[in-house]
Order: sequence, then structure tokens, then C-alpha cells
Amino acid sequence: MPHNMYVCMRHANFSFLLMGCATVIECFSEGFETFLKLVCCNIENENCTTNDCEKCKKDVKDIVPLKHLSKMDANVKWQYWRKLGDRVVLTYTVAALSHLLHELQVQLPIFKQHFIVK
Repeated sequence: MPHNMYVCMRHANFSFLLMGCATVIECFSEGFETFLKLVCCNIENENCTTNDCEKCKKDVKDIVPLKHLSKMDANVKWQYWRKLGDRVVLTYTVAALSHLLHELQVQLPIFKQHFIVK
């Protein structure tokens, strides 16, 4: 990547998580805005993006189609920007789909708040 190109790490990393999921679960392949529409009632509503809405889905696994629940042990690969000292490096992770979904679940509340601020 050229040094003069700026990439929001939070957006990039969330997209990388979705791309990793999409290798097994095709409904995750449409990008972060489409994904947020699956878990938020209204992506323009601050209550939804600050996790204060009771109607919004709280668990990422709630949007995983039943046919994919048997694939939770399947290994998937995804990229992730990490800060190592004063450098930012692109890393690769290979782990079970269940681990990737857990990471997506952990990052979702943070990303939803970040998304509304953009």
C-alpha cells in the first residue's frame, strides 16, 4: 500500500472480518453497511448504533443461516491491521469460524458507534 494512502483501520478491520465470514456465509459478503442493516433496526438512529435499542439483534449468530451452524469449526483466513510498536502492519489469522464470529461480535458495538460518527 502506498505510504500516502489513508485507510481507517476500524473500517478496514471490520470489512476484513466480514470478508473472512463471507468465505463460508455468503450473506456477510455485501459489506459493512449492508451487514449493519441486518443487525440494526435503523443505521441512522443513534439508539441503534449505540446499542440502546431493544429491537436490534444483539448476537451476530442470530443472523447466521441455520445451514451454516454446522460449519463453526471450519477454518477461515482473514486479514487484520495491527499496531506493533510505532508501526501498523497487516497480519493474517487462520482460525475457526466460531472464533471469527466471536471477534466480529466483540468489534460490533465499537464499530456501530464509529460508523454513526463517520
